[in-house]
Amino acid sequence: MRGSWRGSWGALALAVLTIAAGAARADVRDCQQGEIDAPHLLDADADDDHALFVAPQIVYNRPEAKELGLELDFIVDETGRPLCLFPYNGYMRTALDETPERRALVAAMNSWRFKPFLGKGKPVRARVSIYIHEKVEFRYHEDMPVAPPSTAVILLSRGECMGRCPAYTFTLHGDGSVEYVGSTYTAVRGKHVYSVPSGDVAALIERVKAKDVWSMAGNWVWSATDGAYYSMDITLGGQTRHFADYFGDHIGMPQALSEAMDDVDRTSRVEDWIHLSSFAISHLEAEGFAFRSQAGADLLLQAVNDDENRDDAAMLRLIELGAPVVGGRPGKDEFHDAHDGLLDAALFYHRAPLIDPLIAKGALMTGGRLDQAKIDLAFRNAVSGGRLALVQHIWAIAGSRPHPLLTYTDSDDDGKHKRRSPVVLLLRRQDGDDHWEGLAIAQWLAAHGNDLKAVGANGDNLLDIAVSADDIPMAKFLIAQGLDPSRPGQYSENALGGVEEDENMAMVLIDAGANPWALETKTYSFVDFAKSKGWTRVLAWMEAHKPTGK
Repeated sequence: MRGSWRGSWGALALAVLTIAAGAARADVRDCQQGEIDAPHLLDADADDDHALFVAPQIVYNRPEAKELGLELDFIVDETGRPLCLFPYNGYMRTALDETPERRALVAAMNSWRFKPFLGKGKPVRARVSIYIHEKVEFRYHEDMPVAPPSTAVILLSRGECMGRCPAYTFTLHGDGSVEYVGSTYTAVRGKHVYSVPSGDVAALIERVKAKDVWSMAGNWVWSATDGAYYSMDITLGGQTRHFADYFGDHIGMPQALSEAMDDVDRTSRVEDWIHLSSFAISHLEAEGFAFRSQAGADLLLQAVNDDENRDDAAMLRLIELGAPVVGGRPGKDEFHDAHDGLLDAALFYHRAPLIDPLIAKGALMTGGRLDQAKIDLAFRNAVSGGRLALVQHIWAIAGSRPHPLLTYTDSDDDGKHKRRSPVVLLLRRQDGDDHWEGLAIAQWLAAHGNDLKAVGANGDNLLDIAVSADDIPMAKFLIAQGLDPSRPGQYSENALGGVEEDENMAMVLIDAGANPWALETKTYSFVDFAKSKGWTRVLAWMEAHKPTGK
């Protein structure tokens, strides 16, 4: 269906629909094709000035419809009265028949009125779209069956999304047995059978009962796109309840249901299969998995490239079991922009325990000799990874030269402009990296000849990188070295343009000469940005240094 004017009418969606569910539909009918195709039908942009009623909101005490939130497309006649509904090949009428509340909504439409829509100054028929808000104010209870936990069966499935959502399905039985099937964005794919302690399942059932999850059964599905669909079936004592969650928190789904699904995940140890663990490897060994195969190489590379995986011991075990260290394939649904080389990925994700075993397996060799190009690439990835010890480790490896190159071929975002830049500009702090050593690496590279004031092909310099990393000590050090925070960078902004959260960083830059007023444009207000962040010191400085005319 078309986009609606839900934004302007959202403030009006306060009235709860209370019309009797059995009311007749009166004159609101399905539109005929001739009415839809009429050449003079106005495609109206309805707004608050046209609506002479308060948009209804439907409230349920438990999930009812397959999908909550409904967009109505209909024709309004010359007098401002709803004339007919767009049928959409029967879909609309089917959707409206899903609940008594929706059926009552159709009857209520006959009382809706709009100011007449005008075409060339005269009242005309118009096509109007309204979004009907639906939500659940949960007020329902159903006793959970009294049955031994050993009779429990829980099926949980998490689907794909437009991003990198792990997709998998598993069944957890009361005796502790689990059948897991990994699909996409999981380290281990396919079906695998294993067990968890039956006592853990019994404790899980007690937690589910304590949170009254059984009463929350239903389709908590919002009318949205691009998310991951979650579903769960709980069977106990021969009775089954189904739960579906698709943006359920937007329509009143109790948080306890989401927590219960997470609890089922934890009890079933699916995280061990999503992000490869020693637990999963031990079960793969028991299954007779061919670690020396292409599948083993793929598994190892994907595990090392998984930035959320912290089990380096599991990866070491894969190497010990003979997983090939070359030839691994990242896969189309890799966790992120993956590295093709295993050593490069290990350096980038600072997996120190893997480095020497990989080098010993020939990760830097070509044709039985050390490959200088591979050493140079490894050095660049070590710098990007942000651990000084790994940088120094690769620096000490001599190929056809005593040391790796201290420069690299840099290019702008479009790839049109290239130059040789110092490797220090490869520093990037990864999300959640609390042990980044950017400052120490910059100082070490400077001592070996890197220019800290160099500007990359995209226009940024090392101070911009420090700001993006939210590294105040590094920013202060670079300012002391003469880097100018007022210099326009990649987007013609001074260094303040890279500050996202930390007012302390903003004040460091302002005190060093970066002017926040220089970021003000016709389409962007740094003042509004600072207000949204609650940056009182920045706002006070801007008020005290307000340019004439601002």
